[in-house]
Amino acid sequence: MFATLDQSTVILINPQTVAGMTLSDQFKRRIEKAHVLLRDAAQVTGVSMRLLGAVDDTTHIFASLPNCQVLSGDAVNFWRDEDVTDRLGSPETQAVHVGGAWLEEDILVAALSAVLIGYDTRVLLDLSIARSLFDRASALDRLTPHGVLMTTVRQTVIEWSLSSPNINIAGQLRELLAR
Repeated sequence: MFATLDQSTVILINPQTVAGMTLSDQFKRRIEKAHVLLRDAAQVTGVSMRLLGAVDDTTHIFASLPNCQVLSGDAVNFWRDEDVTDRLGSPETQAVHVGGAWLEEDILVAALSAVLIGYDTRVLLDLSIARSLFDRASALDRLTPHGVLMTTVRQTVIEWSLSSPNINIAGQLRELLAR
C-alpha cells in the first residue's frame, strides 16, 4: 500500500547525532542528499514532520519548516506518553516514517512502538544509522517480522507523488526526483 500524504508523518530521531558522526564522505553526501530531498518534499507537500531526541542548530534544515515540530523528551520514553498519537500529527495519521540514529536502539524502539500503537510503519534506511553493520543487520531482522517496511526517502517521495490527489503537487514531487 502506498503511503499517502494526508496520512503520513515523518519522525527523525536524533538528527543532530547523524550530522556530527564520523562517516565516509560518500555516506555523508548520500545522507545530505536524502535530507535535502525530504526537506523539499515536505515543503511542497506540507507533510507533518517531527524531530525528537538530539536536536540542535544542525537540524535547521527541517526545524524551519512550518509543518515541522521539535518534540520534547528522549527517543525511548517518548513512546510511553499517553499523548503520543496527538504529538505525532493529525488524527488521520496512519503511516509513520522513521529515520535517524541509532537504528539498533532508538529507531528500533520507535518503529516497534509505532506498530504496537497501530501505525503503518516504515524505516527510512537512507537516513538511519547504526553503530555497526552487525547492529544494522540485527535491527532489520527484528523489524521485518512485525510488518515494518524498509524504504528510502526517494521511494517515499515517489509514493507520495503517485498517491497525491493534487496534480500540481504530484508534478512538483516528480521534479524534485529528477534533480
